[in-house]
Amino acid sequence: MKRTRRRFRAPGFLTWKLALLEEKDRYEDLVRSQPSGIYRLRVRPVRSVTGREWEDVHQSHYRIEFVSDRFCEILGLTRKAIKEDPRTVLDRIHPEDREGFSERNAEALMRVVPFRWEGRLAGEEGSRWVRFESSPRGLEDGGTLWTGVLLDITEERRSAETLSQNYAILTGILESAEGSIFSLDTSYRYTTFNRAHAAAMRALYGAEIVLGTCLLDHQTVPGDRLMVEQA
Repeated sequence: MKRTRRRFRAPGFLTWKLALLEEKDRYEDLVRSQPSGIYRLRVRPVRSVTGREWEDVHQSHYRIEFVSDRFCEILGLTRKAIKEDPRTVLDRIHPEDREGFSERNAEALMRVVPFRWEGRLAGEEGSRWVRFESSPRGLEDGGTLWTGVLLDITEERRSAETLSQNYAILTGILESAEGSIFSLDTSYRYTTFNRAHAAAMRALYGAEIVLGTCLLDHQTVPGDRLMVEQA
């Protein structure tokens, strides 16, 4: 009768394997819960590259090792497409912003410094604003390992544009008024004033006012200072 060997694993090995699986689950859950996309790529050693040459280097020397679901979602690409051809990511950059993207990448690669870039992605539903941020780690073979994040900042950009437009409208209203308009904080420092008020302060007190300066410091007539303080 042929005997078969039974393999027994030590309890310590099973405990270690279980702990490793739990750690992997925690890591994957952490990555999935991030609002930003996460990626890691490996770059083979490169002697020298300019912004125009970087796109060719990107195709031949870059290898994407990991991308999160959120990374794929922001770019509108599948994980398979990204890993099979890194150029698919580059092709999503808006044509008007692509040169700057390549130049910034070439600079970060040559100097081995953190990469940070904001720009637009081109899409059928219009452009979206994103921010890439990654940090390099030098490897023994002369290459670099880059770990970074990709954030969708479209709403942030739209809010900034709306704020800028509103500010322009308010500035236009202030400057179109014939009378003197200004505002102060609790310490009587200027927060806003129009050209008419600046002209009045120059005519009355010879003062050239700027935002942040105190109205009381410009007034040389004690009665005028007292009137402002009692207002």
